[in-house]
Amino acid sequence: MLFIGEGLTPDRVAATRLYAGGANAHLALESLPAVAMLSNYSQNFAVPDEAAAATTLATGAKVNNRSLGVGPNDKRLTSIVDLAQERGRAIGLVTNGRLTDPTAAAFTRRARVGQTSPNNWQKRRRSTS
Repeated sequence: MLFIGEGLTPDRVAATRLYAGGANAHLALESLPAVAMLSNYSQNFAVPDEAAAATTLATGAKVNNRSLGVGPNDKRLTSIVDLAQERGRAIGLVTNGRLTDPTAAAFTRRARVGQTSPNNWQKRRRSTS
């Protein structure tokens, strides 16, 4: 299982702990067998957009901003979901956002965003439904 706490910084974890019960409170997140904090950047800019950051998580490859599951020359990248499926594993994706949000979509979709923002994808999808 992979849990992604997007934007979940140590400061936010500490604030949540204080809110939940004080400095000595324990959060469920902290009882997981392995927890990692990750910071990344895109191939063409120091600050990644959501699509590039999520693609790096899903594939392990650093990509340009506005890239979702594709690398240089629009080459499709293999995600951890692809690898699991190749090995006959069951796959599930649970999100409290939209499946079309870049963080969720990076694990299952491939696209060059170009000049279109992820929010525009959702607006287009609703207008064609």
